Amino acid sequence: MAEIFKTPITWGEYCDLNLNCTLLDKVATRKPTNAERGKYFLDGSYTGFFKENYCDVSNSTSCVGHFVDVYCLWTTLAESQFYWHNISLVSGGHIEPNNGYSNEELVEIVFAANATRSDVLFYWFEPDLFVASFDGTPMEFQRVKLPSPSLECMQYRDENRKYWSEIQCSAGTPDKRRIPAAGSCDYPSRELEFVFSKGLDITTQLSREHFLLKNPALDFLQSFQLRALSMVYLMRNIFSKSLGEFKYIPGGDHENMGYASRRAVCEWVYDNIDGLVHNIPDEYPRFFKENVWSNPLRQLALSIGILTIALVAVTAIFTLKLKIKETIQLLGVNGWIWILLGFTLIGVSSLLLVNDYCALSLWFLVLGNTLELTPVLIKVWTINKMFRYTRAHQRANVRPEHLDAILLGALLVACTIMVVGEVFDPYTKELRPVLAPNDLHTVLVRRVHISKYGITVTSHTVVWFLMLFLATVFTFQSRPVFEEFNESKGLAFLIYSHFAFLLLRILFETIAKRWKSNTFSVNINLLHSLLLSLDTIFALVFYFGQKFLVALKPHKNVNVSKSKSAFESAKEREQAKEHTDGDESKTLKAEKQFSIHLKEMTPISVISEWGPQQ
Repeated sequence: MAEIFKTPITWGEYCDLNLNCTLLDKVATRKPTNAERGKYFLDGSYTGFFKENYCDVSNSTSCVGHFVDVYCLWTTLAESQFYWHNISLVSGGHIEPNNGYSNEELVEIVFAANATRSDVLFYWFEPDLFVASFDGTPMEFQRVKLPSPSLECMQYRDENRKYWSEIQCSAGTPDKRRIPAAGSCDYPSRELEFVFSKGLDITTQLSREHFLLKNPALDFLQSFQLRALSMVYLMRNIFSKSLGEFKYIPGGDHENMGYASRRAVCEWVYDNIDGLVHNIPDEYPRFFKENVWSNPLRQLALSIGILTIALVAVTAIFTLKLKIKETIQLLGVNGWIWILLGFTLIGVSSLLLVNDYCALSLWFLVLGNTLELTPVLIKVWTINKMFRYTRAHQRANVRPEHLDAILLGALLVACTIMVVGEVFDPYTKELRPVLAPNDLHTVLVRRVHISKYGITVTSHTVVWFLMLFLATVFTFQSRPVFEEFNESKGLAFLIYSHFAFLLLRILFETIAKRWKSNTFSVNINLLHSLLLSLDTIFALVFYFGQKFLVALKPHKNVNVSKSKSAFESAKEREQAKEHTDGDESKTLKAEKQFSIHLKEMTPISVISEWGPQQ
């Protein structure tokens, strides 16, 4: 053993033995730098050198060969195996406590043995690119077999693995690191194990939210078995057909390894394609295409949305042309403008839903509903207030700037709800897939925007319900108001329409979440768009329709006479009351004051139509 396996020495040690390399030879072509003194091989500069092992003739145990062992943190049992099987080999590295070598040093020693045609025995593993680089050459490695690993030997190792891991790097003599003979068998052959990227597992977990989007890569790799023999074939192929594209260099970065490895893998896949096909999961491969909706439901939703905006424009034109503006105007606040603007925003919201702009659509819907119903509530509340004060013979203090402030406050509340929702529950993109008709391998994908908790939608729904409830209360209170200013019938139909469509939207959303039909879930935005458009159309008809019918009737001054008679009857009652007191001067004064109160408490629309009451 001592004659066969000699001890390698570094470049610096070789120069120390040969006059500091002043006389150049085939082993060292130049002197090493300080950084190179510890190298065992450097291509073109130092071929490496193996010195004779010292043997004491009188002591045969001192005559041993050299073994290139790794450092103790590796699972190396060389010391124990050589001892129990009477193999006269020891390692002579500088890494304590087992005198091992680093990975880079071990590779350099093997290349030095190849350059000098020296025998070397070292610890390594396979399959590995380093081992494969010498296949088919005179330096091709031969595995040394020890007694086969038996079941008892492997069981003994497993039971004492923790203990050996603690003592194998402990200082002291080899006797203290040595394992019992029962665990000194050869290393077993193990099946190759895969190491997967964590990103692959995360991607697979995310895609499991919908089975059509599931990434099959992880399932395919887990079912795929690559034997050690196939791996050896792959690595040999890298060097046997490299055509100079790649060469293993000790300590090198192997920059050209990528191309050579991909070529070898592609050739192996080509040769084994039949076996790989059987590992592909069912219903794969899948082809993903953008789901461009061209179904009749989308066309209908788009058409009704455009019709809604057109109807709002026509309503605005008729409002100006028929001069019903004065019957809607409230103390200088042009409420009809805000109402029509609200209806326009709702129509735009329905069109945005058709194209899956859910977040932007919700902004338009919230602002549209606020602008539509808030002026109506302000108007009805003001009329109810003035009517109550009129009946009580009191002055109604209603100022236009206060009404503007109420509308502005409602808009600020709506915007606050949207901003809070965007901050705490923002909308994110989600893929909604559905299988193509009569094709199990094609998936139609549509990207939509959804929120995780639905804070904004829920808050808006609650606020919208409260506004409808408040409108119901105001409508009930306005029943005794003069007919000229009484909008209880139209407003009641408006409330019923909004409430019905709100219930339908909630019902469809609940069905979409609970029903596992992909088709219904994908088309839920189209259904919401249709409901918003129809809701707007019905609201326009109920609220503005009755005003157009009144305006289109022949003008008979019925409203004026009725209003005057109402005012005169009130004055007559006041006059009768004053007359019983017998003070005529006070009666005239009271009549004048009451007339002034009526003028100040009556909406501006009445004053502008009929003029001041005398």
